[in-house]
Amino acid sequence: RTANLNQLMQVFMKGAGNLLPIAMILLLALTLGDVAKLVGTGPYLAGIASSSVPQILLAPLVFLVAGFIAFSVGSSWGTFAIMIPIAIPIATTLDLSVPLLLAAAISGGIFG
Repeated sequence: RTANLNQLMQVFMKGAGNLLPIAMILLLALTLGDVAKLVGTGPYLAGIASSSVPQILLAPLVFLVAGFIAFSVGSSWGTFAIMIPIAIPIATTLDLSVPLLLAAAISGGIFG
């Protein structure tokens, strides 16, 4: 079966329209991650966590927060964009294992 150019353009526009909400979620999540990085959310949360949260609970806490964000947003990639810029500065500031907190953020994003 063949299609003319008009039919192809209609199918293309319908498909692009279906992808628009997904693209917007990812764009807004990436923007939120960049804003969190620029504002210094990671070091700020590390300062709070250093005095109030035992270090042994930080990886499970990052996992749970990432899972909640992924469930709320509905996008694991969006969760990565939000949580990774927060988890890495927490790990470096508190001298924790960066791969552990990175894995907790990624695993929580996939879990949610």
